[in-house]
Amino acid sequence: MKRYDIGAGLIGGLLTVLLFGISYAMEPRWMLHPLVYWGSTLFYLAAMLGACLLVKRENEGLLGIREGLRTGFVTFLIANCLFWGFQYLMFNWIDPELPQVQVAMMREYAEQQLMGQELRAQLDHLENQDFVLRWGDLFFGYARGAIGGFVLAGVLALAVKQDA
Repeated sequence: MKRYDIGAGLIGGLLTVLLFGISYAMEPRWMLHPLVYWGSTLFYLAAMLGACLLVKRENEGLLGIREGLRTGFVTFLIANCLFWGFQYLMFNWIDPELPQVQVAMMREYAEQQLMGQELRAQLDHLENQDFVLRWGDLFFGYARGAIGGFVLAGVLALAVKQDA
């Protein structure tokens, strides 16, 4: 049996990195926008679905939940590894000013959405945060994403399963 999950994960991860790279090239703030971040999930889902459907086709239309879950989850993990590697390079090597851009965006959002004591508390909180992306942050982000990826893979496996 071919390992479609590896190839699909690489494609999903590269498309995600391409989305963030293009967003950054157009305007660095766009790379940090929540719509770009959450929108990139579509590349993950498409890669996971593609890998599961390829495995199902190879198995003559049969795909058990366990096999679908494994295929989808490995695809997610590979794509997410590429994403977090890109984030680390961007924040620490390519543009070390990105954390300050992120803080400025969060400050603007807080000033638009909050008032009075709540606004002051949020601004104080932002001032006391360190937004540098370290290895521990990278690992924690990857692990937290893996939890969500496992859930997505489970839902996807249920949606495309076909048992004998």
